[in-house]
Amino acid sequence: MVIDLLKSGFFVAFFCSVAYIIGYSILAPWWKNPWGRGMVSFSAASQLLLLPTLLHITFGINFSSGFAAWYYIVSLYLDGLIEVYRLRWAYRIQQHDTPRGRRQNEVNRVRADHDESDPLNR
Repeated sequence: MVIDLLKSGFFVAFFCSVAYIIGYSILAPWWKNPWGRGMVSFSAASQLLLLPTLLHITFGINFSSGFAAWYYIVSLYLDGLIEVYRLRWAYRIQQHDTPRGRRQNEVNRVRADHDESDPLNR
């Protein structure tokens, strides 16, 4: 019973990840936003990690070759790199939400408004 739950858990995780990418693609243009690219990349990396297990469960394909080992290694490191990418953007977003970041955003907005209204800057 536990093994059956584990097997079905792999399928649920994989197909929920696929559904997330499809749903997010419909709702928002994630490819235009660094945060969106990070979210979708993480889901895709999760799919890469789950795919060999799903193929083994479904079709009995054995992934004991050197290729499979390298596939897992690359997938794990890719997953880690995507997490670093997401953390970097989370940090940048949080920096803009601090009092200093809000002040700087206001200064930049005022400068931009001033530059647009100045006829010599056109």
